[in-house]
Amino acid sequence: MKVGVFTRMPLMFYSGGAEVQAEKTVEWLRRRNVEVHYVEYGAWGQKPDIFHFFGLCFPDLVKEAAARAPVVVSPIYNGGSLYEMAKTKLLRRFPFTVHHSQWRALCLAQCLMPNSLAEKRQLLCHWGVDEDKIRVVPNGVDESFIGKAPYRFREKFLPDLLPEERFVLSAARIEKNKNTLLLVKAALKMRFPLVLAGQMSFAKDEGTYIREVMDLVASSSGLVRYLGPLSREDLREGYAA
Repeated sequence: MKVGVFTRMPLMFYSGGAEVQAEKTVEWLRRRNVEVHYVEYGAWGQKPDIFHFFGLCFPDLVKEAAARAPVVVSPIYNGGSLYEMAKTKLLRRFPFTVHHSQWRALCLAQCLMPNSLAEKRQLLCHWGVDEDKIRVVPNGVDESFIGKAPYRFREKFLPDLLPEERFVLSAARIEKNKNTLLLVKAALKMRFPLVLAGQMSFAKDEGTYIREVMDLVASSSGLVRYLGPLSREDLREGYAA
């Protein structure tokens, strides 16, 4: 079997949880002797037996892919608020809206693979998709997820903390969806050391939010630290620490 994989954005420009999920899926499919390749945007290349999309993005690409081969989608969808649910249920009915295009893309897929029962319920409630084509596929955990040398992380990033001093590590993008601002406020109120590791959101509407977060970090006298994006090796040792 040949599988063509689409990520939310070209990997050279962006990497987040969805991209890691795609990367690990590709890795383990190859271990099972499945021929897998990433499809370059704008260049379809050799026709695969199936296309796998990660993320609810680029519905026009899903439509074009579905004309070439069966499509499966890992939506990686999180529309938890009542507002988001109401907006999606309404706008998916109106042509020429992004939500309608995304709904059409979900309908074109032969299989939808949410990562949890909660995500499955959201797909059913928000998007009204056919339950029969949903298969819940939980994310796996890498065997090397937690490192074995936590002292390396402390020596490199937290040299002023005592070895027994505890801290909170948030490995995520700085954005509203991750609730970074409330976490920083909680750290300042409770006076616990907080380490933020991740890139800042590139979304235009997140600018004010990010500035508010970083202003609090700057005024925290070192209680809250922003390390930026970290390598996976540093993250593993950070989880251990």
